Amino acid sequence: MSIRILTVLAVVLPVLAACGFGEPDFARGMAAYEKGDYATALKDFEPLAKKGDARAIFQISTMMAEGKGMKANQAQAAKLRYNAAEKGHREAQYSLAKMFLAGQGVKTDKVLAVHFMRMAAKQNDARAQMELAEILLKGKGPKRDTAEAAEWYRKAAEGGNVEATFKMGELYAEGIGVNWDYVEAAAWYRKAAEKNHLTAQYNYALLLEKGQGAGRDPAMAAQWYRKAAERGHAGAQFKVGQAHANGEGVPKDSVKAVAWFRKAALAGHGGARTELGQHYASGDGVAKDEVQAFMWYSLATIVGDKTAIRKQEELRERMSEEQVSKAQSLTWQRLEAEKIN
Repeated sequence: MSIRILTVLAVVLPVLAACGFGEPDFARGMAAYEKGDYATALKDFEPLAKKGDARAIFQISTMMAEGKGMKANQAQAAKLRYNAAEKGHREAQYSLAKMFLAGQGVKTDKVLAVHFMRMAAKQNDARAQMELAEILLKGKGPKRDTAEAAEWYRKAAEGGNVEATFKMGELYAEGIGVNWDYVEAAAWYRKAAEKNHLTAQYNYALLLEKGQGAGRDPAMAAQWYRKAAERGHAGAQFKVGQAHANGEGVPKDSVKAVAWFRKAALAGHGGARTELGQHYASGDGVAKDEVQAFMWYSLATIVGDKTAIRKQEELRERMSEEQVSKAQSLTWQRLEAEKIN
């Protein structure tokens, strides 16, 4: 162990030559640490650390960083973690990378952050693989490298990380870091969807609906939209409403269409608000009510739906001033309710 690390340990910790304590034992030290008995934990960790045990060095660094059993000292904690990281301790590598990213106990250094994050990622640390991929994908490090980002997402996905599995679908769908390929995108999205990834369920359904990479299958698309819709995905709720309105993959049913459009509209989906307005205006699947129609068109225009702007103006021409005033009042009430919720 370097003289610097020995000095850090000597300054921060007392000499713990406890009579009768026996040979130092890491597991015993961890048991004491988890019980909050930091003084006892240190009796095991310090002699092991002085012998170069990376586990003990890292554990002391954690106690030092968090001020457990000693005065908090981020700079000294970083030095200890560096020592443990260089000895191959995966958790030390990951946590040191986070310190360099945040400038915690050290100067912010993206190069060193990526270096230590990559070291941890190579040891199959799923967090490091995901964070390294994001850093490389978004250019948060020294440079943007979408190809390497895709490699790390793939490794994390192959290790069972659901979010990474979803990201692989996104990368193939958009051709980022990999060759654009809807077949691969659909395969990755399906894997994530089957593990209940909400957005993956929606995206996979979208590919099925459009016949991109998975073969057009309106019925299967409707099933996946329904799964996501029942979990609160507004876009999926809108899609289920469309499916029932058009009889795409499910029996045509205006009443069910209105019910799903309403769910999405209440969640703020602009297209759903426009569709709900149209159903109220025509009386399709719901009692005709031009005041309600005007209100939903108004709410849709607020979120930028262009169709709603045109529909609202057409409707205004055949409504009385009293009806328009009532609709505007209802719109305001709805907006106030949304602020509260």
